Amino acid sequence: MNESTRGLDHSHFSTPGVEQRAHQRWDASLPAMVMVDGHSVPGMVTSLSEGGLFLQCASQALEGMLITVHIDPSDAQQPGTILIDARVVHRCEAGMGAEFTGQSHVDRRQITALLVEINRAVSR
Repeated sequence: MNESTRGLDHSHFSTPGVEQRAHQRWDASLPAMVMVDGHSVPGMVTSLSEGGLFLQCASQALEGMLITVHIDPSDAQQPGTILIDARVVHRCEAGMGAEFTGQSHVDRRQITALLVEINRAVSR
């Protein structure tokens, strides 16, 4: 696996039954906005990891395109919107899988804190 595919759903091009993700993926239900070529489209983050996400939305972003995702974690008891850049690596009818690009330390901390919150909710 290379840097461009790490952390995302690889089922469409990997060996069946062999897990290749670099990061554990968590189911989520987080409102989001995706910015593509200057257009904003509402969506829902349905899974999240330290390296990427799956986003249900009506965006026409193609594989390889850079997007900016605004995640609203307010339901996860984390203040503020998380703003993160990503690259689309997978498209399907349900939405798109994207890997995070150019994360700052602040971005990583926010995503990690959100994942901890999601994990706590699942563990209850």
